[in-house]
Amino acid sequence: GCDLTVFCMAHSTNVPFVIKKCIEEVQNRELRTEGLYRISGFSADIDLVRDAFEKHGEDARIDHTFFYDINSITGALKLYLRNLPVPVIHFKHYSQLIEAMTFNEDKRLKVVRDVVCSMDTCHKASLNYIVKHLNVVSQHKDINKMDADNLGTVFGPTLMRSPHSDAHIYTELPLQKSLVSFLVSNH
Repeated sequence: GCDLTVFCMAHSTNVPFVIKKCIEEVQNRELRTEGLYRISGFSADIDLVRDAFEKHGEDARIDHTFFYDINSITGALKLYLRNLPVPVIHFKHYSQLIEAMTFNEDKRLKVVRDVVCSMDTCHKASLNYIVKHLNVVSQHKDINKMDADNLGTVFGPTLMRSPHSDAHIYTELPLQKSLVSFLVSNH
């Protein structure tokens, strides 16, 4: 994957078109699908979505006439986010945000807001775009079974990765989940 900031600068945008197009397709089509984002699409179809973006860029066709299974679109979005060399929540903000999840509610909210506000434009805009969408997804939780906690489980390790070795991965995964859940609930 290409660095988020470099991509945004090269394409004169704050949010990469892959993120925008996948989210727009999900919102236009299937917010009520049970397990949305939790259930993976077929890897061959996810690869075809990725290939469509690589070949056609912003003009990639990912609508239902090309990709009937919405899980192919959600899987391609998650793959794109996982393959970023620097995650949407930049490595330099990781420790502050993980630590914030151990604070009381008021202090947590202040620290998280301050850190998000300090992010560079592309990372902040992409995070806000994704979290706003996830908040909309969570509003259909009675049908899609994807509340803020479930979305946190799926997107915690997708939006952020530890800059350190894997030594703390099992203790930090619940905090990653909690952070994304917190962002979705407080958007």
